Amino acid sequence: MRVSKSPEERKKEIMEAAARLFLKKGFSETTMLDIANEVGVVKGLCYRYFSSKRELFDACLELLTDSFIKEIADILADKRLSVKERFQKMIKIWIENYNHIKKPLRENLKSAENIHIHDMIAMKGYHYLADKMRVFIQDGCKAGHFHVKNPEARARFIVFGIYGMRHIEISETDYFEELFDCFDKLLETDTKQLLKEIGGLL
Repeated sequence: MRVSKSPEERKKEIMEAAARLFLKKGFSETTMLDIANEVGVVKGLCYRYFSSKRELFDACLELLTDSFIKEIADILADKRLSVKERFQKMIKIWIENYNHIKKPLRENLKSAENIHIHDMIAMKGYHYLADKMRVFIQDGCKAGHFHVKNPEARARFIVFGIYGMRHIEISETDYFEELFDCFDKLLETDTKQLLKEIGGLL
C-alpha cells in the first residue's frame, strides 16, 4: 500500500534518493527512472517536482553543498572547542567530503552548459563560510597559534582559494598537500605540527 506523504516530504525524499544515486553512479549514469525506483514511485511523480534531471541535480548539489558548508561553519564557531580541536575537526571533514562532493561535481561540470549556476550556488555558501573562518582565525591569533594582521583578508583567501580548486584536475594527495600549504602560508603556522600536537586526524 502506497504511503501518502506531503509534497514537502515527497520532494525531500526524491532529492535524498537522487543524491545517493548521483554520488554512487555519477550524473550521466543516473536516470530519472533509477531515482523513481529508488524512492518506490512512478517516474512521472519525479517530474512533478523537477522538470529535468539537471534541475534535480542542481537541487541535490545545493543540498550537499549547504550541508557541508554548515557542518564546517558550525565547527569553526564552536567556542566549546579549542582552536586546535576546531582546526582538527575542520580538516577531517574536508577530507571526508572531498570524494563525496568533488568527484560527482567534476563529472557533471565537464558537460554542463550552465556552469555559472553551480558557481552561484557555491558562492552563496562560501561567503557565509568566509565570515566564520574570519572569527576562527581571530580566535587562533588570540591563542597564539596563528600570526596574521588581517584575519578577514586571510579568511577570504583561504575559503575562495579552496573554492577555486573545485574544477582543477588534481589528485587527492596533491589536493590536500596544497590545502595544508595554503593554511601554512596564510595562517603563518605549521598545519601538520598543529594537528600532531592534538593527536593527528582522529
